[in-house]
Amino acid sequence: EPKAKSALRRIWDKLRDRATLLRLHLQHYHMSIPTFKHRTAGLRLPKDVHESYEDIVKGCSVCQKFNQAPQRSRTSGLRANVFGDVWFMDHVEISYKPSRRMKIKTALVFLVLIITDAATNMMWAGVQKDKSNNTTIKMVEKCCRDWNVHPRNVCADNYFMEPEMLNFYSSLKIGHIRLGRHTPWPNRAEAAVKVFKHQTLILLEHVKQYNQTNGELR
Repeated sequence: EPKAKSALRRIWDKLRDRATLLRLHLQHYHMSIPTFKHRTAGLRLPKDVHESYEDIVKGCSVCQKFNQAPQRSRTSGLRANVFGDVWFMDHVEISYKPSRRMKIKTALVFLVLIITDAATNMMWAGVQKDKSNNTTIKMVEKCCRDWNVHPRNVCADNYFMEPEMLNFYSSLKIGHIRLGRHTPWPNRAEAAVKVFKHQTLILLEHVKQYNQTNGELR
């Protein structure tokens, strides 16, 4: 028992470091306060650690701008223990209005496929010319080549569960989990999409401002 208490104190001391808490917050896709409390319940963290984490979440611009995806319990018998166990997939549209120097009156819209590995939180993104099943399959295959692995399971919304997509999964012996009200996994695809979109728009806005100021970067 004394050893256990000593180990807990070491964990407490580590989590009192704000940089460590911030790293946890970002590594777990802007983990919400309730989720942090749930995941650390067994550590019996002191009040000051919880207050510090709450300050980080309240000071996070991404968390304040977007609502967190709903939390759901994981299904029994399915765990993302190693890279490739479960991939979350979703599409996101990025709309960007270029600077006046480009002489483009309408906004540019990019369709991006986002794939997130559940075990490592690694994210892959690829721009698609359209949202057809065939194009999406080609993008998933490209991700497989880039990461040198085929997923064992994919978790996504109804679009990714259409017959052509299901045939593709079947040909590679990939399991599939449909997102919905009773989905046993948290929708981390949705969380990843929100973070990606927010960060991309910030980057594009900086490019636009630079272009307007310097006239060099198009």
